[in-house]
Amino acid sequence: MDTTAMSSRHGHSADAITIHLHNAAEHIESANHASHGDGREVTDLYDTFGALSALLSRLPQLIAHLHRILDRADANLYETDCGNPAAELLNTAQLATDEAFSKITTASQTIADAWSVIGRLRIHDTGTDPV
Repeated sequence: MDTTAMSSRHGHSADAITIHLHNAAEHIESANHASHGDGREVTDLYDTFGALSALLSRLPQLIAHLHRILDRADANLYETDCGNPAAELLNTAQLATDEAFSKITTASQTIADAWSVIGRLRIHDTGTDPV
């Protein structure tokens, strides 16, 4: 893995977390491209829902980590380029991570529910299944 990737925001070497997130975003983009022309049956989606459920279930932990960093930040060490106090911007970022944590947790649980339900489906075989 290239740990010398450049951060586009500040022009310095990106940390391992950021590199992994960039790689994950590229994989999701590839999955989106692969979805074009996807002709699978609903019953073929079980593993896909499982993979999506696993992906979403891991995001709240990362968001909580980022929130803790924001929480520890001393606003007196920062200045802003918009005229608002640094404490206000840090608070806004914390509120946004709280909301993201909540919404992604809900999305994760909802996709897990869909995964569970999809696992109960099968294609009806008119030759052997009773009507």
